[in-house]
Amino acid sequence: MSAIEAYQKSGVVFGKVEDLYCPDEERIAAPSAKHPPMQTLKIAGGKRDKLCKGDILGALTGGTRQIAASQVGKIDIFEDHSCVAIEHAFSAQALRVLAERPIKGRSFKVKIL
Repeated sequence: MSAIEAYQKSGVVFGKVEDLYCPDEERIAAPSAKHPPMQTLKIAGGKRDKLCKGDILGALTGGTRQIAASQVGKIDIFEDHSCVAIEHAFSAQALRVLAERPIKGRSFKVKIL
């Protein structure tokens, strides 16, 4: 017996989301497939290239075609590459900005994962 079943002193019953009802007896719609809120960009430069999170954030948020810092998510720096999460709606713009703007005086290949 699982811990939940032991606590309830009864078995667990599984159902479908579509079978749930609201208090006013309206059927709950199944979750629709949406774009994830963030998209990851991979930069072909990392610790070996002496990149840090501030360099990447500065490249994205500085200049004329800037992206707001609130639209940038987690930045991970690995030995030979870096990953940065960008709001889905701004990922194409961020890709262009990083492809055109050097980071620490160097250009790095960037792609959407």
